[in-house]
Amino acid sequence: YRRALALAICGAAVLVAWFALDPSWLLVAVAALCMWLGWEAGLVAIGVTGLLWTAILFSHAPLGMDDAAGIGLFVAAAGAIWLLIQVFRTASLSDALDQDTKKLVADVPGLGWTAYPDGRLRFINPAVLAFIGITPAELRRIMETEPNPLERWTHPDDRERGRLNWERALKAGEPLIDENRALRYDGVYRWFRDTIVPTRDRRGRVTGWYAHTNDITDQKTAYEALPQSEVEVRTLMDAVPRTSLRTTPDGLP
Repeated sequence: YRRALALAICGAAVLVAWFALDPSWLLVAVAALCMWLGWEAGLVAIGVTGLLWTAILFSHAPLGMDDAAGIGLFVAAAGAIWLLIQVFRTASLSDALDQDTKKLVADVPGLGWTAYPDGRLRFINPAVLAFIGITPAELRRIMETEPNPLERWTHPDDRERGRLNWERALKAGEPLIDENRALRYDGVYRWFRDTIVPTRDRRGRVTGWYAHTNDITDQKTAYEALPQSEVEVRTLMDAVPRTSLRTTPDGLP
Protein backbone atom coordinates (compact mmCIF):
# COMPACT_ATOMS: atom_id res chain seq x y z
CA TYR A 1 0.00 0.00 0.00
CA ARG A 2 2.74 2.45 0.89
CA ARG A 3 4.70 1.73 -2.27
CA ALA A 4 1.58 2.21 -4.40
CA LEU A 5 0.84 5.49 -2.63
CA ALA A 6 4.41 6.68 -3.18
CA LEU A 7 4.24 5.88 -6.88
CA ALA A 8 0.88 7.65 -7.18
CA ILE A 9 2.25 10.79 -5.51
CA CYS A 10 5.37 10.62 -7.63
CA GLY A 11 3.36 10.31 -10.85
CA ALA A 12 1.00 13.14 -9.88
CA ALA A 13 3.94 15.43 -9.06
CA VAL A 14 5.58 14.70 -12.43
CA LEU A 15 2.33 15.50 -14.28
CA VAL A 16 1.82 18.76 -12.39
CA ALA A 17 5.43 19.77 -13.06
CA TRP A 18 5.07 19.02 -16.78
CA PHE A 19 1.74 20.73 -17.48
CA ALA A 20 2.31 23.68 -15.11
CA LEU A 21 5.84 24.18 -16.47
CA ASP A 22 7.01 24.25 -12.82
CA PRO A 23 9.86 21.74 -12.33
CA SER A 24 9.95 22.42 -8.57
CA TRP A 25 7.14 19.87 -8.25
CA LEU A 26 9.69 17.21 -9.14
CA LEU A 27 11.12 17.62 -5.64
CA VAL A 28 7.88 16.10 -4.37
CA ALA A 29 8.54 13.07 -6.55
CA VAL A 30 12.06 12.75 -5.14
CA ALA A 31 10.79 13.00 -1.56
CA ALA A 32 8.09 10.35 -2.19
CA LEU A 33 10.59 7.90 -3.66
CA CYS A 34 13.11 8.51 -0.87
CA MET A 35 10.53 7.97 1.87
CA TRP A 36 8.94 4.77 0.61
CA LEU A 37 11.05 3.09 -2.06
CA GLY A 38 14.50 3.21 -0.46
CA TRP A 39 17.70 5.12 -0.94
CA GLU A 40 18.76 3.52 -4.21
CA ALA A 41 15.46 4.58 -5.77
CA GLY A 42 15.95 8.04 -4.30
CA LEU A 43 19.33 8.43 -5.98
CA VAL A 44 17.91 7.27 -9.29
CA ALA A 45 15.02 9.71 -8.83
CA ILE A 46 17.45 12.61 -8.47
CA GLY A 47 19.08 11.81 -11.81
CA VAL A 48 15.83 11.09 -13.65
CA THR A 49 14.03 14.17 -12.35
CA GLY A 50 17.05 16.26 -13.23
CA LEU A 51 16.62 15.12 -16.83
CA LEU A 52 12.88 15.82 -16.63
CA TRP A 53 13.62 19.31 -15.32
CA THR A 54 15.84 19.86 -18.35
CA ALA A 55 13.16 18.51 -20.68
CA ILE A 56 10.46 20.75 -19.19
CA LEU A 57 12.59 23.86 -19.52
CA PHE A 58 13.79 22.91 -23.02
CA SER A 59 10.22 22.31 -24.22
CA HIS A 60 9.32 25.85 -23.21
CA ALA A 61 12.38 27.67 -24.58
CA PRO A 62 16.05 27.06 -25.40
CA LEU A 63 18.19 26.55 -22.32
CA GLY A 64 20.26 29.45 -21.07
CA MET A 65 22.76 30.08 -18.31
CA ASP A 66 19.99 30.80 -15.82
CA ASP A 67 18.31 27.51 -16.70
CA ALA A 68 21.56 25.63 -16.20
CA ALA A 69 21.94 27.24 -12.79
CA GLY A 70 18.36 26.27 -11.98
CA ILE A 71 19.05 22.65 -12.89
CA GLY A 72 22.11 22.68 -10.64
CA LEU A 73 20.08 24.09 -7.78
CA PHE A 74 17.43 21.44 -8.35
CA VAL A 75 19.95 18.61 -8.16
CA ALA A 76 21.43 20.13 -5.00
CA ALA A 77 17.99 20.51 -3.43
CA ALA A 78 17.01 16.96 -4.38
CA GLY A 79 20.25 15.65 -2.91
CA ALA A 80 19.60 17.58 0.29
CA ILE A 81 16.12 16.06 0.53
CA TRP A 82 17.56 12.59 0.00
CA LEU A 83 20.21 13.11 2.70
CA LEU A 84 17.76 14.66 5.17
CA ILE A 85 15.25 11.83 4.84
CA GLN A 86 18.02 9.25 5.09
CA VAL A 87 19.28 10.76 8.34
CA PHE A 88 15.73 11.02 9.69
CA ARG A 89 14.85 7.43 8.83
CA THR A 90 18.12 6.13 10.26
CA ALA A 91 17.53 8.03 13.50
CA SER A 92 13.93 6.85 13.64
CA LEU A 93 15.03 3.25 13.10
CA SER A 94 17.65 3.56 15.84
CA ASP A 95 15.05 4.97 18.23
CA ALA A 96 12.62 2.18 17.39
CA LEU A 97 15.28 -0.49 17.89
CA ASP A 98 16.30 1.12 21.17
CA GLN A 99 12.71 1.10 22.41
CA ASP A 100 12.24 -2.52 21.32
CA THR A 101 15.49 -3.47 23.06
CA LYS A 102 14.37 -1.79 26.28
CA LYS A 103 11.11 -3.73 26.20
CA LEU A 104 13.00 -6.96 25.53
CA VAL A 105 15.51 -6.43 28.34
CA ALA A 106 12.75 -5.32 30.70
CA ASP A 107 10.85 -8.57 30.08
CA VAL A 108 13.87 -10.85 30.43
CA PRO A 109 13.66 -12.85 33.68
CA GLY A 110 16.44 -11.91 36.07
CA LEU A 111 18.76 -8.94 36.03
CA GLY A 112 19.73 -7.34 32.74
CA TRP A 113 21.13 -4.13 31.30
CA THR A 114 22.45 -2.60 28.10
CA ALA A 115 25.33 -0.24 27.39
CA TYR A 116 26.53 2.05 24.61
CA PRO A 117 29.49 0.93 22.44
CA ASP A 118 31.91 2.77 24.75
CA GLY A 119 30.54 0.95 27.82
CA ARG A 120 28.38 3.72 29.27
CA LEU A 121 25.21 2.37 30.86
CA ARG A 122 22.17 2.83 28.63
CA PHE A 123 19.33 0.92 30.29
CA ILE A 124 18.73 -1.49 33.17
CA ASN A 125 15.61 -3.54 33.70
CA PRO A 126 13.24 -3.14 36.67
CA ALA A 127 14.63 -6.29 38.30
CA VAL A 128 17.98 -4.55 38.83
CA LEU A 129 16.30 -1.54 40.43
CA ALA A 130 14.30 -3.81 42.71
CA PHE A 131 17.42 -5.77 43.69
CA ILE A 132 19.49 -2.73 44.67
CA GLY A 133 16.47 -0.84 46.01
CA ILE A 134 16.50 2.48 44.15
CA THR A 135 14.13 4.34 41.85
CA PRO A 136 14.78 5.21 38.18
CA ALA A 137 15.13 8.89 39.15
CA GLU A 138 17.81 8.06 41.73
CA LEU A 139 19.69 5.96 39.19
CA ARG A 140 19.61 8.81 36.64
CA ARG A 141 21.14 11.17 39.21
CA ILE A 142 23.90 8.67 39.89
CA MET A 143 24.54 8.15 36.17
CA GLU A 144 25.10 11.90 35.75
CA THR A 145 28.05 11.89 38.16
CA GLU A 146 29.55 8.39 38.04
CA PRO A 147 30.98 6.70 34.91
CA ASN A 148 30.19 3.21 36.28
CA PRO A 149 27.03 3.74 38.33
CA LEU A 150 26.45 0.07 39.17
CA GLU A 151 29.96 -0.32 40.56
CA ARG A 152 28.93 1.20 43.90
CA TRP A 153 26.86 -1.96 44.57
CA THR A 154 29.74 -4.30 43.69
CA HIS A 155 31.72 -5.85 46.54
CA PRO A 156 34.92 -3.82 47.16
CA ASP A 157 37.09 -6.91 46.66
CA ASP A 158 35.57 -7.51 43.20
CA ARG A 159 35.58 -3.97 41.80
CA GLU A 160 39.13 -3.70 40.47
CA ARG A 161 39.09 -7.13 38.84
CA GLY A 162 35.64 -6.52 37.34
CA ARG A 163 36.69 -3.11 36.02
CA LEU A 164 39.82 -4.53 34.33
CA ASN A 165 37.88 -7.41 32.77
CA TRP A 166 35.25 -4.98 31.44
CA GLU A 167 37.90 -2.65 30.01
CA ARG A 168 39.58 -5.58 28.23
CA ALA A 169 36.25 -6.69 26.77
CA LEU A 170 35.51 -3.16 25.54
CA LYS A 171 38.93 -2.84 23.95
CA ALA A 172 38.78 -6.25 22.25
CA GLY A 173 35.06 -6.08 21.43
CA GLU A 174 34.68 -9.62 22.74
CA PRO A 175 32.02 -11.21 24.99
CA LEU A 176 32.68 -11.32 28.72
CA ILE A 177 31.66 -13.83 31.37
CA ASP A 178 32.53 -12.71 34.88
CA GLU A 179 31.51 -13.41 38.48
CA ASN A 180 31.18 -10.87 41.27
CA ARG A 181 29.21 -10.05 44.38
CA ALA A 182 26.48 -7.41 44.35
CA LEU A 183 24.87 -5.71 47.33
CA ARG A 184 21.15 -6.31 47.72
CA TYR A 185 18.79 -3.67 49.13
CA ASP A 186 18.84 -5.44 52.53
CA GLY A 187 22.63 -5.24 52.89
CA VAL A 188 23.35 -8.84 51.84
CA TYR A 189 25.89 -9.61 49.10
CA ARG A 190 24.85 -12.15 46.48
CA TRP A 191 27.06 -13.87 43.90
CA PHE A 192 26.25 -13.24 40.23
CA ARG A 193 27.57 -14.48 36.91
CA ASP A 194 27.48 -11.74 34.25
CA THR A 195 27.23 -12.68 30.59
CA ILE A 196 27.90 -9.62 28.41
CA VAL A 197 27.87 -9.77 24.61
CA PRO A 198 28.34 -7.07 21.95
CA THR A 199 26.16 -6.43 18.92
CA ARG A 200 27.69 -5.34 15.62
CA ASP A 201 26.62 -3.62 12.43
CA ARG A 202 27.32 -4.84 8.91
CA ARG A 203 30.82 -3.37 9.05
CA GLY A 204 31.63 -5.26 12.22
CA ARG A 205 31.57 -2.21 14.47
CA VAL A 206 30.19 -2.66 17.99
CA THR A 207 26.79 -0.97 18.30
CA GLY A 208 26.04 -1.85 21.91
CA TRP A 209 26.46 -4.28 24.79
CA TYR A 210 23.79 -6.53 26.30
CA ALA A 211 24.15 -8.22 29.67
CA HIS A 212 22.25 -10.86 31.58
CA THR A 213 23.08 -11.62 35.21
CA ASN A 214 22.34 -14.90 36.97
CA ASP A 215 22.26 -15.31 40.74
CA ILE A 216 24.71 -18.16 41.52
CA THR A 217 24.84 -17.72 45.30
CA ASP A 218 23.26 -21.11 45.99
CA GLN A 219 25.70 -22.81 43.62
CA LYS A 220 28.62 -21.08 45.32
CA THR A 221 27.37 -22.10 48.75
CA ALA A 222 26.90 -25.72 47.70
CA TYR A 223 30.34 -25.78 46.08
CA GLU A 224 32.03 -24.41 49.18
CA ALA A 225 30.28 -27.08 51.29
CA LEU A 226 31.88 -29.92 49.31
CA PRO A 227 34.82 -31.81 50.80
CA GLN A 228 38.18 -30.49 49.67
CA SER A 229 38.90 -33.65 47.67
CA GLU A 230 35.64 -33.23 45.74
CA VAL A 231 36.48 -29.59 45.05
CA GLU A 232 39.90 -30.57 43.70
CA VAL A 233 38.42 -33.23 41.42
CA ARG A 234 35.76 -30.87 40.07
CA THR A 235 38.33 -28.12 39.54
CA LEU A 236 40.56 -30.54 37.66
CA MET A 237 37.70 -31.77 35.47
CA ASP A 238 36.62 -28.19 34.71
CA ALA A 239 40.16 -27.44 33.56
CA VAL A 240 40.41 -30.41 31.18
CA PRO A 241 39.99 -29.06 27.59
CA ARG A 242 37.80 -32.02 26.61
CA THR A 243 34.33 -33.28 27.34
CA SER A 244 34.48 -35.26 30.58
CA LEU A 245 32.05 -37.01 32.89
CA ARG A 246 32.33 -38.47 36.36
CA THR A 247 29.79 -41.04 37.54
CA THR A 248 28.83 -42.80 40.73
CA PRO A 249 29.51 -46.55 41.09
CA ASP A 250 25.99 -47.08 39.77
CA GLY A 251 26.76 -45.15 36.61
CA LEU A 252 24.86 -41.98 37.45
CA PRO A 253 26.45 -38.61 36.59
